[in-house]
Amino acid sequence: MALILILTCWYCDAKSLRAAKLDADTWRSKHDALSIARDRITQALRARHAERMSRWFATLAVNEDTWEFYKDVRGDYRWQRTSPNNKVVGASTQGYSRKEDVIKNAVRHGFVEGVSNVR
Repeated sequence: MALILILTCWYCDAKSLRAAKLDADTWRSKHDALSIARDRITQALRARHAERMSRWFATLAVNEDTWEFYKDVRGDYRWQRTSPNNKVVGASTQGYSRKEDVIKNAVRHGFVEGVSNVR
């Protein structure tokens, strides 16, 4: 059974496993740790790729919408997106205590720093 596990695990170093003569339990713990690390790296790369692609598509699209960041009467930060014909096409659904948080929320809705028009 250990030989089958070694052959099916493509990202483990089979030579070091055979040389150390690891039993199935030790192999499983190493295999699980590598799987967790691989999944975390994959997730981070996918997030970075999605961010790059959204910026790339934003630079391609001719977007005339204007973004406005402001403080409401409670003192929370909000954003509002206005089309060229002065109609509101998007707005934040909640207030944010920090400006960084409201910008992150706007990015999720199409705002691109350095590319989008800001009022």
